[in-house]
Amino acid sequence: MFPFAGRPETLLAVEEIRRLMDSYKDIVGVGEVATDRGLVGYLDFVLPGRLHLAFNFEFLHINSLDPGAINRLIIETDKVYNTIAWPSYVLGNHDVTRIISRFANQVRDKKALARALAMLLLTLRGTPFIYYGEEIGMENTPVPYEKIMDPLGKNLWPEAEGRDVVRTPMQWDNTVYAGFSDVEPWLPVNENKIEINVERELSDPASILSFYKALIRKRKESNALKRGEYRPIIEDTEDILLYRRFTDEEEKYILVNLKETNVRCNLREIGLDRVYKVYLGTHRKEGELLKEEIGVSPFEGIIFEEG
Repeated sequence: MFPFAGRPETLLAVEEIRRLMDSYKDIVGVGEVATDRGLVGYLDFVLPGRLHLAFNFEFLHINSLDPGAINRLIIETDKVYNTIAWPSYVLGNHDVTRIISRFANQVRDKKALARALAMLLLTLRGTPFIYYGEEIGMENTPVPYEKIMDPLGKNLWPEAEGRDVVRTPMQWDNTVYAGFSDVEPWLPVNENKIEINVERELSDPASILSFYKALIRKRKESNALKRGEYRPIIEDTEDILLYRRFTDEEEKYILVNLKETNVRCNLREIGLDRVYKVYLGTHRKEGELLKEEIGVSPFEGIIFEEG
């Protein structure tokens, strides 16, 4: 659905689609809604009787690792959706630069950034969408003009690289076509398949994929992370994001450093004055007790709980 998505008759059509979906079991409708009204426009499409979810393009188009800006967007998203509808979060799709490539020139440790962003994506209140390859750290793939398939890419070449660079085959292993096929696929395979592939990362406990698997598993085990409410603990931040996810029976705290510098965080000074232990961390082991003052490493993420 593109710019005309905001027309009143479009919403009537969406309601008709929802009635059809409701005649089936276990089905979900997700809208790719383009609107110049931002979050409020997406909300229109997920009100009761309409779609279940709409992609959060405001979050998708993050082009800065500014913690304050990202924190404000998360807070705004949660306030807009409130209890009216269920939000979503997404870092990449078939039309935008892969999240690692987006910040490749700004950071030294791309793997650490990938893990920090994964923790953010999978701990916010809402449904997370993972674009294929993000879970192994796939990057944009250079595509020469003669192999461009995307009409937009052909029209914009050479001023812009087009969208094919984010649509190349999934990198399953380090073979000629990365395990995607036995014959040459429609787009070239990234040469970094030697290092970035599923087979290699499955055998590496420190890989991006291993962290995604652990993070998804811990999310499944926690009702607070799956369905709990969201409350920011630090609303106006210049360095770390720190928020709380909770239900009546359970609560988790999430701290994410999106800077490539060390940060100090005194838990007691921000009202967290109990004993806490790590539920999952990018740099720390599960069960590790946290001190009153934490030295947070570059791109470190911690999910913690009372312990």
